[in-house]
This record gives sequence, C-alpha cells and structure tokens, in this order.
Amino acid sequence: PILRMTLESHLLYNVASLAALIPGVMFLPRTSGLLNLICDCFLSIYSLTTTLLTTRKYIENWIYWIMINAVGTGAA
Repeated sequence: PILRMTLESHLLYNVASLAALIPGVMFLPRTSGLLNLICDCFLSIYSLTTTLLTTRKYIENWIYWIMINAVGTGAA
C-alpha cells in the first residue's frame, strides 16, 4: 500500500539528511567553486533519502524530487 508521511517523519528524514550533509561539506576543498560542491553534496544526500522514501512507498517522495530538481537546475 502507498503510505502517507507524518510531520515527525518529514522532520526525521530532513534532520538525518542534513546531519549526513555536514561531514560531507566539512571535507570539501576551499575553492572558488565551493557553492557548486555544496549543491552537489546536497543533491546526492537528498537523492539517496528520496530514493529511500520511494522504496518505502511514501507518496510525499514527489515533493522531495521536485525540490531536488529545482535545486539541481538552479545550480547548473
């Protein structure tokens, strides 16, 4: 069955994603293209998180995919 996420689930997945993003950003080289590297880290972490939501059949995964695509096209 297709499931719905609660507010607590949204918070949990977002906090976990941001927590995974922090170590990735800490080890990035300090260059002029740092913002693009941070966007790449964000896209990678959130894509993995959203894939997990998709495999668990949460209907709200589409909200996350739209957000990822918006950030990805804006960062290009």
